[in-house]
Amino acid sequence: IRDRTGSEESCSDTGWEITTEGGLYRGRMEFTCTTRLSDPRVSGPASGEYHLACGGPAACLYWGDYEIVGPDGTWVGTWSGLGEPAGGASFNVTTEGTGDYTGWTFMAVLREPFDGTPAAVHGLIFEGAPPPQDAFTPAG
Repeated sequence: IRDRTGSEESCSDTGWEITTEGGLYRGRMEFTCTTRLSDPRVSGPASGEYHLACGGPAACLYWGDYEIVGPDGTWVGTWSGLGEPAGGASFNVTTEGTGDYTGWTFMAVLREPFDGTPAAVHGLIFEGAPPPQDAFTPAG
């Protein structure tokens, strides 16, 4: 296991679809980015779905699907995190490999500043399945 570091940059998205219900803000959008990490297996086009639930302007829960297309396979999984719309967020990413990466897992932490600078990424690639996790979907 070795640390994989780099950034997620050159992102574009479909724009937020926001709804408000009982003081809770919910949103959804799709995104594409380019990951540039120290390991080429996890460098390339990244895409996914981005959901949020906010109780107000101070803090939000974020979650969704995540995929990175590497040169010899694809990493497919999910992510979730907590943050402030004005201050940035941290996300935990868990993906499983396909193609030549079958049987391997990539897990990472992304720090997204929400100020236009690339998100910092720190992660690990290891052989085997990811640890058990419950699906994350906020109630409400």
